[in-house]
This record gives sequence, structure tokens and C-alpha cells, in this order.
Amino acid sequence: MRNGLAAAAALIAVGGAGAQDVAPFGTAYDAGVPTLRQVLGHDFGDEITPPEDALIYLRALAAAAPDRMIVTPYARSWEGRELAYAVIAK
Repeated sequence: MRNGLAAAAALIAVGGAGAQDVAPFGTAYDAGVPTLRQVLGHDFGDEITPPEDALIYLRALAAAAPDRMIVTPYARSWEGRELAYAVIAK
């Protein structure tokens, strides 16, 4: 359950944080926040993003906006992958 919540939080964070190309209602995005394409070379939905690449992107977002986001590791999966959560604030 805990892993599922962390994965859901990461997907929400990744799905919304770099969506500069999709600007509903005239929303303006910070050009200093990298898109998924800039960091990983593909857009959302173009291909499946492996867990380690999702963490790379979360860390790139946190580096671009350290006053608004932190990424904190909390454990390792049974496969040895780092598990982390992101805290995003305005």
C-alpha cells in the first residue's frame, strides 16, 4: 500500500509539474522548470517511463524549484530500487 501511494504521488507530480505544452485556461508555466522532454527526451504518453527515470525527472524538478519541491528517499524496494516521495508546495 505504501509503495502504491508513493508511486501515485510521483505520477501526479510528474504528470502535472512539467506540462508546459498543455496550458489549459491560459495558464502560464515557469520556463525554468524543465519539461519531461528536456530531461528524458520524450513527452508524456510517448513511452513508458521506468521508475529510475521518473526519479531523475522528479529530482530535476526539485533542482529547478528548490523552494517549492523536495524529493526524499525513504526505502529500497525488494528489487533494490530507491523509493522516494515528493513534497510540492506553493
